[in-house]
Amino acid sequence: MVVSRPGKSIGNWGLIAAGAVLAGFAGTSPVRAQSTTLYTGTLVGQNFSNGTLTIEGGTAIVIPNLKPDDPVGTTIIPDLQIAGTTSNPQGTLDLSDNALILDYSDASRLLWLRAELRAGFAGGAWNGTGVSSLAAARVAADVTNLHKTALGFTEASTLGLTQYAGQTLDSTAVVVGYTLGGDSNLDGAIDSQDFNRLATNFGSSGKLWNEGDFNYDGVVNSADFNAIATNFGLSTPNYTGGPIVGAGTAPALGAPVPEPATAAVFGAVTATLAFGRRRRIA
Repeated sequence: MVVSRPGKSIGNWGLIAAGAVLAGFAGTSPVRAQSTTLYTGTLVGQNFSNGTLTIEGGTAIVIPNLKPDDPVGTTIIPDLQIAGTTSNPQGTLDLSDNALILDYSDASRLLWLRAELRAGFAGGAWNGTGVSSLAAARVAADVTNLHKTALGFTEASTLGLTQYAGQTLDSTAVVVGYTLGGDSNLDGAIDSQDFNRLATNFGSSGKLWNEGDFNYDGVVNSADFNAIATNFGLSTPNYTGGPIVGAGTAPALGAPVPEPATAAVFGAVTATLAFGRRRRIA
């Protein structure tokens, strides 16, 4: 399926002008085609599964999930292509509060995807091009909500994931999911497991989300610690690999659920990192 290419007919889909929205897909049916190419304008769908998704320009938006535990919002594709450079993408895939699975057959797209996520992250505003999230952008803009969200990502085999967002995974898949900042293992909870991953890599470079880098710059430092600190002890309700938020609502992750013994564990977290910083200064 080709969308918004000047002078090209796309058969039953029709020719979509710049700025148009395929409203028929919003909340009714997923986009289904051997491949999808967006040249300009806005394409909206429940997911963009079945074939490579190429974004030469414009924005492809996955609408927010409407039902808890419903995998319909998960996009499963063999490849994703976004025009431009990784530092300046010329198109956008907005996952909102949905998951993406890149089920690749050749080389992994993990590092390329991190760069696209960093562009979408836009310093924490989540309003950049590349791979972004309107759900995370709404939380970022809400100064009353300290519990910021993000798009976590990992190679499925690295975390031993065989299921994610209601989908079965094989050993060659990269997953992206909407979750709380600091959720290194994408299980929907910020706990000692996430802290241990951050503590192990604190002060190191060349690291990924599952190793404690939560702002996509490859370095595990105080900025990443802060992502865990503000969400420590919280978990996302109805978690199935990407929190579910009602369409049209500000995705504040409902009421995050405190985990047991949060205060004691977080005290140990703070003390351990402080001790590590003192040692390096000395």
